[in-house]
Amino acid sequence: MLIKEYLERGTEHTTFQSNSEYSQDWDSIKRWSDQVYLPFKVRPIGQIHDPTAYMARINIGKLLLTRFTYGIPVNIYNFSENASNVLLLTTIHGHARHAIDAQRSIMTGVNQSYIMDSSYPDDYGFFASEDNIQLNLTIPKSFLKELILVNFGYEAPPSLWKARTSFGDKNICWMALLNYVYQCLKEIPNQELQKKAGEHLQQIIGLHVINEWANREKINLNQPHDIAPSYVDRAEEFIRSSLQYSPTIAEIAQTVGVSIRTLSSSFKKYKHMTIGQQVRQLRLEKTRQLLIKADIHANVMDIAHACGYINLGDFARQYKQKYGELPSQTIKRK
Repeated sequence: MLIKEYLERGTEHTTFQSNSEYSQDWDSIKRWSDQVYLPFKVRPIGQIHDPTAYMARINIGKLLLTRFTYGIPVNIYNFSENASNVLLLTTIHGHARHAIDAQRSIMTGVNQSYIMDSSYPDDYGFFASEDNIQLNLTIPKSFLKELILVNFGYEAPPSLWKARTSFGDKNICWMALLNYVYQCLKEIPNQELQKKAGEHLQQIIGLHVINEWANREKINLNQPHDIAPSYVDRAEEFIRSSLQYSPTIAEIAQTVGVSIRTLSSSFKKYKHMTIGQQVRQLRLEKTRQLLIKADIHANVMDIAHACGYINLGDFARQYKQKYGELPSQTIKRK
């Protein structure tokens, strides 16, 4: 039986019903979505700008299950990078389109799910049709990381968390699991979902999500993967915070307390790029974020300079090569 049929049966007796609300107020919807997902921007599409949103939530241990619709076509974009959650978005009515990057996207129809780690929001966007209804899971990344370590004995490689993919539809097991979870929610008292019953459900969900994600990316979690030393992560954070000043390799190495040679070889081994390439990538990503957030009258040159660019011709060329449009076009799309 489809999830939608479960959702439409006896909704007045379900846990969802006691934790749901309807709203046509954008501020109310934003407060709710910021709390249960993470901050992002929404733009209505078409002539109707007033939402008819249905919002419902249930806590399952550390996980948050939501049933959500705006009731009108919308574009959702500019996701915050400060929340460390994995978002699993399942379409139960209508359709949605999810951006993998600037050039590629995945369309999800009924009973299809899309997964992404919100720690890597660059270029993620979401289009929802007027009749789109989502059954979404917000999963703390820390919970999944702990689950992987306990069950497989190794940490997951960075490539898993950066991967965006979809599953469902013909994957009967995954949809059957969601149906099972929803059936449990109708029978288990809400307070028990924060105890053993919730722990049981979150373990089942978490392990299935991990396996689906890894299988789609052809990652064997039973084998150890090279995990970058902490100084590599510290170096990346220093680069992010110092982009405007174009830090040298020597300055980066000195800041994290290792030699230039050690840092350079570690970046090639664990990041699969040179330090210079990492600087250029982070600079482009930061500039992209600022351009997306900027006012339509903002000066591209000022934004580029704020991220450490000196030669604007090189910047425009690199930007278009990565994102498929000029910096000025990014602002004008707003």
